[in-house]
Amino acid sequence: ERSIFLPISFLVAVIILYVIFRQLKSIFIPLIAIVTTLIWVAGIMAYFAITINVVSYLTFNLLMIIGASNAIHLLMKYHEGLSIGLSQSDSLERVINKIGGALFLTSFTTAVGFCSLAFTNIKITQQFGLIVAFGVILMFIITIIIMPIILNFINPPNESHIRRLIKGEQFRA
Repeated sequence: ERSIFLPISFLVAVIILYVIFRQLKSIFIPLIAIVTTLIWVAGIMAYFAITINVVSYLTFNLLMIIGASNAIHLLMKYHEGLSIGLSQSDSLERVINKIGGALFLTSFTTAVGFCSLAFTNIKITQQFGLIVAFGVILMFIITIIIMPIILNFINPPNESHIRRLIKGEQFRA
């Protein structure tokens, strides 16, 4: 089942990012943050000898969707800043100031919710709750650090992408 559902959730994340942004860099940058987090979580699971079982394999699917959600919020605020005439660095600073707190609160409350599973009597559920909670916080940290750094070093999106995203205008050939 892992070989079926993990690629499907990865594909769903890619499709969602493509449908919203329609730019390759707006797909690859979030995927860098997501894949980095998934590698770290897999490493932590191996270090603590948490086996991948029926419950724990859902960890990667959940983290992929949560990471895509964080990336969408961050990228939309970035494009919004560019649309009001801010420079690339000012827009990224605005993203961290405006969205950073909100993303932290949503990540923190999600992590606390999964941490509550640690108080059950089932070891598999305890491990799942703790590893997903750790993964959600790690996803926030990596997303809020890696994505703005990469966005700062690449060219900003062109005006037609920004207009389409923020104002709903369609591309004209």
